[in-house]
This record gives sequence, C-alpha cells and structure tokens, in this order.
Amino acid sequence: MKERFEDYKPDSIFEHIPRDWFLKQTLEEDYIDSGTCYEYYYAIGDYYKPKTILEIGLLYGYSAAALILGAKQNIKVFDSYDIDAYLRGSYRKEALGESLNYDSDKIEFEDWSSNRIAYYKLYELLQEKIPDNDIQLNIMLKDSRHLKYLDKNYDLIHIDGSHLYQDKLHDLQLTLGRCNVVVVDDYDFIPNIKLATDEFIRLNEEYILNTTHVKSFRGTMIIEYKNAY
Repeated sequence: MKERFEDYKPDSIFEHIPRDWFLKQTLEEDYIDSGTCYEYYYAIGDYYKPKTILEIGLLYGYSAAALILGAKQNIKVFDSYDIDAYLRGSYRKEALGESLNYDSDKIEFEDWSSNRIAYYKLYELLQEKIPDNDIQLNIMLKDSRHLKYLDKNYDLIHIDGSHLYQDKLHDLQLTLGRCNVVVVDDYDFIPNIKLATDEFIRLNEEYILNTTHVKSFRGTMIIEYKNAY
C-alpha cells in the first residue's frame, strides 16, 4: 500500500497547484516545500479516486485542493465542515507568533474568514484546472463536535478538525458506516491525535479492513473499512 501511494505522489505539489495560489504568508512555512505534505494528499486522491469527499477541518483549503485534483477524473462532490472562526490577520499572529516578520498591511484577504477564503480559492483553482468537471463545492459553517451523525455517505472522509483527544475520537466515530476510507492528518505530529486514532482503531477493528501509516510531513493514518456503505 505504501509503495502504491509513492507511485502516485508527485515530486512537488507545485506540479499541479501553482505556487502563487497559496497565500503568501504560508509560503514561509516549511511544510509547503517539504515534498511530503500536499503531495501525499494528491496521491491519496489519485489512488482512491473518490467521487465524493467530506473534509472536517477545511481552513484555507490546501489539503482539499490536493485531494480534489488528485481525484479530478472522478470527483463530483466535495463537502466540508468548519467553524469559520479564523480571520486572516489574527490567525496568522496566533498560529505563528509575532516574532515572524510580515507586514500586516500586505496580508491577503485580511478581513475574510477562513471558509470564505477557501471557497474563493478553491473555486478559482478548479475553474482553471478542471473546468469541464461540474463539481459540487459545498463549504459549510458547521462544528462537527455538535453532530451526532452524518446525514450523507462519502467515498472518502478527511479528518482534520479539532485536535483535542475526545473531539478527534468523536469525529472518527462519525465516519462509521458512512464512508469507505478515512484519512487522519497530524498522526505523528500531535500526540492526542495518535492516541485517539489508535484507540478508535482498537475499538472498531471488527469494521476495519486495513490501516496504513503514511510517513508524510506530519504523519497520516489511513483507515479502510470492510464494508462499503
């Protein structure tokens, strides 16, 4: 399985997404040029070729773009849930600190929320890259922590919302019986995520066909369910 993802992984995500599509300030961050971050998301999309994707935790739409473009021959529906709580300027300061040098007057979309930025950027990119594919792009203001169940089935669900242990376990539980494949981000980067994901796998092994640990930039765990929805 790992070798198969490697076969689908581009050397650089910039082969498929122009560098200037990413927000200028995030280009300073090391994961963008790592060659093992969004490249693996592209590979996952290309390998599984999902027609329908749900992403819990959209932020600015980077992983969404890579997944969709990887699955460009098949993808028809992309849904996302996020709390839309991040204003561009304040998120930059909270996430990366005041010590980094940047001119706040030059922050793109400074007064825009993350959901709005993601929709605008994804729509722009997909119009350029796959204009003939009429994809339903549904960016929803929704906090998955308040959901008791998902009301739709998906080929693939990407979990990248709250990083708290109980929240991650909750989001994973939502996927049971609702998808074929689950992709969990930050598996090697945030201990709570690894603990919650491992616990979920242990508790639900009767429903799981296969798990694959991908050594991406921050670690990715992929869970395949036995019975397709």
